[in-house]
Amino acid sequence: MFQQTHVPYELLYDPEDDTFHRFLSWLTQSREETHSLMADRLRAALPRPDDHVQYPTMLHFSAELSLLLLALEFNNISRRPLTGLYIAQASIADLPDGLARDVPTPDLVLKAGKADIYGSSIWLGLEPTYTSFHRDPNPNLLCQLCGHKAVRMLPPESGERLFRQVQAGLGRQGNPRIRGAEMMDGPERAAFYDALWKEQPPGTLEAKLQPGEGLFIPLGWWHTVTSRLSTDGSLNGSVNWWFR
Repeated sequence: MFQQTHVPYELLYDPEDDTFHRFLSWLTQSREETHSLMADRLRAALPRPDDHVQYPTMLHFSAELSLLLLALEFNNISRRPLTGLYIAQASIADLPDGLARDVPTPDLVLKAGKADIYGSSIWLGLEPTYTSFHRDPNPNLLCQLCGHKAVRMLPPESGERLFRQVQAGLGRQGNPRIRGAEMMDGPERAAFYDALWKEQPPGTLEAKLQPGEGLFIPLGWWHTVTSRLSTDGSLNGSVNWWFR
């Protein structure tokens, strides 16, 4: 019923990993014309040879919700599953009413502060998924729908100090108050992953969320989120609300 709903996707693409291309071949060989059309759309999202991209790179594109369902179907029959395909920060307000009603706003959000919901998003993807180190301009309630996620957090001053240390190590002077796409791609993505997940800076708080559990992230607290507790391409889902 909702398979044709368009949602924003991201995919960490590495041409040296042939899993994505095997998925494209599987779609192309299907007798369903819609599957071949989906493969064509995915090929159009790939970098061109003259783009001079450093790999791996994050692809951003829009496609139907059915793409995720097809990827799950592919993973059920594949020895090497597709991973990292992520419906990232799809606004609940943009979903059809029937889908949006499945994730009602919690009373905690409605009754806290000014009860002003700044935004809300759903996150659905194939494990492992990863959101790099950042902070939000509003308080955040993150709730786990399926699968498990781990969240590591640092208070504002400690997080900004770590941000500047990592930036200095990269030879950069990034502004911690203005974050762009660079936080999810290239050297910065890898550097923050190493700093937060291969190491654990002093003062780091960690929460592991199971389905049905939620985590409040205070205003200004830096955080990073991963579902790397599993790497088998299974479904992981979360929803969050930013509010004031």
